[in-house]
Amino acid sequence: MRLVSQLADRLTTALMVMGALFAFSIALLVLADIIARNTGIVFYGAPEYARNMIVAIVFLQLPYCVRIDSMLRMDFLLSAAPHRLRVGLLVFGCVLGLVFFASIAYGALEPTATAWQTGEVEDRGLGVRVPTWPTRLAILLGCAVAAALYVLRGLEIVLRPDAGRGSAEA
Repeated sequence: MRLVSQLADRLTTALMVMGALFAFSIALLVLADIIARNTGIVFYGAPEYARNMIVAIVFLQLPYCVRIDSMLRMDFLLSAAPHRLRVGLLVFGCVLGLVFFASIAYGALEPTATAWQTGEVEDRGLGVRVPTWPTRLAILLGCAVAAALYVLRGLEIVLRPDAGRGSAEA
């Protein structure tokens, strides 16, 4: 179990870093767009690429948020609950997270494959054709990893003897 946890930590950190690099890329893209506009140079595509990169950032950062247990929950209710109920509620939350993100990943599977195979692009008529598969792949990958992390978190809660004791964080 420790090896799986270490691999999950490395994977989520790598995805988080990739998302951070995308965020930095957006900053450079916006800077280039501003400089181009102020110097009279036509620079097409910045809004289109930024829009797709923002979506990718969200879904690449998602597994890290799940891994560090920073998803939304009502800690005040968990802290007031007895140990067994607390563990049950935490496991139930993991099941809900698994079902939610696995459903999104499953729903993203076919559109991602189609976008890859057909070379689908977003075209706003400005001569810039932004491929959609990277964004769709980020959604698929982020949700699939998040779903797997909810399975891992649920197992950690059930298998760890002190799960749910003391604070609401288990």
